[in-house]
Amino acid sequence: GLPAGGDLGCNPTPPTCSQNVTASNECGPVDVRCSAGDIKVDGCKREQTFTYTATACDLTETKTVTYTWKEDKEGPVITIADITAGECNTVRFEAQVSDDCGKVVSVEYSHPSGTVFPVGVTTVTVTAKDECGNVSTKTFTVTIIAKPTVTLTAPEQPYCGRPGNKLTATATGSGITYSWTVSGNGWIITDGANSATITYTSGIGPATFTVTVTDQYGCKATAELTLDCTPLGCSPGFWKNHKELWDNEGDYVPQRMPAGLRFTINTPLHVYFGIPNGSCGLMKDLTMGQAVGANGGGCNAFVRHAVSALLSSASFGPGVLYPSGTSDFTSLYNAIKFALSTCNCKGTLFSDLEKISESDHAFCSDLGKQIITLNQPGGSFSTGLSVKAFPNPYEEKVVFTINSKESGRATLEVYNMMGQKIATVFDGQVKGGTIMNITYNVPVFHRENLVYIFRQNGKSESGKVLSLQY
Repeated sequence: GLPAGGDLGCNPTPPTCSQNVTASNECGPVDVRCSAGDIKVDGCKREQTFTYTATACDLTETKTVTYTWKEDKEGPVITIADITAGECNTVRFEAQVSDDCGKVVSVEYSHPSGTVFPVGVTTVTVTAKDECGNVSTKTFTVTIIAKPTVTLTAPEQPYCGRPGNKLTATATGSGITYSWTVSGNGWIITDGANSATITYTSGIGPATFTVTVTDQYGCKATAELTLDCTPLGCSPGFWKNHKELWDNEGDYVPQRMPAGLRFTINTPLHVYFGIPNGSCGLMKDLTMGQAVGANGGGCNAFVRHAVSALLSSASFGPGVLYPSGTSDFTSLYNAIKFALSTCNCKGTLFSDLEKISESDHAFCSDLGKQIITLNQPGGSFSTGLSVKAFPNPYEEKVVFTINSKESGRATLEVYNMMGQKIATVFDGQVKGGTIMNITYNVPVFHRENLVYIFRQNGKSESGKVLSLQY
């Protein structure tokens, strides 16, 4: 019989004429001959037809057998690129695999798509197989970039209510972006909310700063830092020993009090708070100056701390701590007045006032040592000149209060700590026996510790003014 022919599969031994084909005929022997046709090529496909001819008794019969097969000795073509991703990313991939001669029957990866890769470089091998059994491999790399990090280093505690504070985040990673928030009473980010360094205004009490950094792969890191403001303010002892700061209405402290609520050392306490003279166990005709030095407990202790708190409020404004339920000079005054109207000198208000004035802020002692002693009555005023600078320390401006016994031309100059003159604040005539207030708005680039010199008629007074930024 004839061979079956058909598909021989991949890369077979080339077919040939079969020598086993026989035929029979009644008239005698049959001669069987085979001829091979040309191999037809269509890409990887092959086709060849064999013709068998049987001859007997001048009779001829032909039949054909056709074979098909594939010539494929090349593996599939694999295409895939290297991958770089962030540590937080899920890495997914799929190689493009093709075969010119037929189907790809399998694609395998040494690390499947979706694998959690470690930080660093990992080599992945792709293995593909076609239907002829040819195998090819290709490698690619998966590079994982570590998640970003961010830290906040606590600076010195800022002063309450002070603008211009700085806080910087230290981050690692590429393509980092920043996002800041702050929570707290009166704490505000004023600049740089999307940068490494922010500028903020401190409020009252604690606050939590949060910074979130995001790298170019979308991976995030967060850091938090809690700060608490350091309240400005001076103790009753300070105000008792430095009455020259508030001994007349022209001084800077009384000038910062609300109109109608100003007081000096000579203001009668009972008149100021509207209570009966000598009530609540207080000394009759007690003045505000005497109140900050009142001895003992009860309402004597209450007024000692109360008057001190009012003086600190006038001096430092929002930079001081306030008793519960108060937030400024006027509300503090009203709370004190109400407590004294019923002689309630041992309540929550007293406890808050006592805590607030337990000790001087550091600037109070510096102020007393470096500036105020120069200007105490009987001290420098024996020369006929008195110059006071307030607030001291300052934030943005300084008010110089000048009291001279003599008339004449005078100058007030300000120098930095290197001895370089930065401004002539005043150059003009001074009238003897009058008090003159001169305001100096300090330029931003000169807001440092300063020295002032006032000269008149061959005499001079000098002192130091401290900056809150130093």
